[in-house]
Amino acid sequence: MNTRWWESYLVRYFIGFIVGAGCVATIASHFVTDESLGKLVSISKDGKPDWSVIFWMLSLAGLGYCYVASTPITVLHAGRYGRGPVDSQSRYFWLSWILVLLTSSIPGFTSACFLYPIAGLLLCSALLMLLVRMGKLARSAVDVSDKKNVVVISTCLWFLMLLVITLSINHFLPIKSPSWVLPVLILGYPIVWIGFVQYAVLWRLLFEQEKVEDFYKKLFHARRQKNARDVRDTYTHLREHSNSVFSVLIEFWLLAFIFSLINIYSLTFGKLDLGNFFQILGIGVAIWVLPTVFMWSRANAMESSFSTDPIGFLGSSVDD
Repeated sequence: MNTRWWESYLVRYFIGFIVGAGCVATIASHFVTDESLGKLVSISKDGKPDWSVIFWMLSLAGLGYCYVASTPITVLHAGRYGRGPVDSQSRYFWLSWILVLLTSSIPGFTSACFLYPIAGLLLCSALLMLLVRMGKLARSAVDVSDKKNVVVISTCLWFLMLLVITLSINHFLPIKSPSWVLPVLILGYPIVWIGFVQYAVLWRLLFEQEKVEDFYKKLFHARRQKNARDVRDTYTHLREHSNSVFSVLIEFWLLAFIFSLINIYSLTFGKLDLGNFFQILGIGVAIWVLPTVFMWSRANAMESSFSTDPIGFLGSSVDD
């Protein structure tokens, strides 16, 4: 019997379900009117309002929101066998995003205008090429001090690029946009990065099947060594607890991204119709979850390799 109840998936991910319901309620508040809300709230026999229909609707929608929001973690987890030129830039993105988020909180930041968006795009392209170069240097650097310099320089370049993008977006925002729209949109930047990275990881998975299988062969061999359970428990606990926090954060970032886009659309073209919202949302969800669907084919490919070469995966000279 497992007495460590805090390790249960139900306990660790229940908060994601609660947060998901809150996110759905926040998004729905943009479309729900008093009239439509009244149709969902019935009156009980004792004359009190019955909110059970709304409760169950939010519960199911929150569960679905939590599940869909966290799907990229599966792809990122599958790509742990190695790092490519895109996902190797993740640390620099996260550090620079925090800096941009802090910068956007400075009074008067939203009133700044980037007058030359075309020049900004050219600058972003130049910085992106430099970032790719810095990524190669980061992987080839040996001296610890050199690696620290690479991290600092790459983070600064990413910060400049995100700052240029942010100011360019601010230039095109409607004049009557509230001051909170841009900071909330910045809060949702990770959604764009996570969506992009999972496609980069998927690309590697599709064309580096041998590297994937070689990684798992070594991992399976290592797990079968004597006393390997302690090592496995250590990194598994760290990763699983991080995943539960990461899932909740993705839900908040996704809420910020969707909510800011809804308000920008409404300020530009008028109130967003619920039908158009679901149409756009459907396209967005398809793009978001598509890489996860490909994991089915990657699992089948590994199954086929395992069936033809079980000794290669499991080995015969290791301790059970």
